[in-house]
Amino acid sequence: MELVIDEVQYVPEAQLAALTSALRRARQKQLPVTMIAAGLPQLIGRMGRAKSYAERLFEFVAIGLLDNVSARDAICLPIEREGETIEDIALSAIVDRTQGYPYFFQEWEKHSWDAADIPCHRGDVDSATRSALAEAMSVKVSSVAPTRNNLIGSRPSMWCRIGCGQRAAFSGGLGCNL
Repeated sequence: MELVIDEVQYVPEAQLAALTSALRRARQKQLPVTMIAAGLPQLIGRMGRAKSYAERLFEFVAIGLLDNVSARDAICLPIEREGETIEDIALSAIVDRTQGYPYFFQEWEKHSWDAADIPCHRGDVDSATRSALAEAMSVKVSSVAPTRNNLIGSRPSMWCRIGCGQRAAFSGGLGCNL
């Protein structure tokens, strides 16, 4: 049996503890159960707090930022599978603005395609920047707001640098001239 879970960082700690205990028990009984999960980097600490043996039970693999070729493939291949196209200059704009961060690919692609006439043009990407950045910020800010850590506390200029190329301190809003 395979268990696949995305966005595990949103699972409440009590449920993480129950899941970890169940998987540990399945392993002890040598049952054919595998879990493949994805989540943000703080997941490792949350799993350890849920059950102290979690860090020994699971293998945590960091994916990190994608290089330029991988980023272009991550954007192009799904588009091509759908029989659609994106202009190379539009693709370059998304790759440049997202700086290899996979979550931002999703946001820029979604908002670019919402704004696009097929094929997707550079102007569509430019038009999508404000909404993509606002969407990305609303998700990231809401996921870290209780502790004001991670992206807000440690890298306050990241949002504006990704969104428009300007560096500006996080001020609770977009903090730059988009």
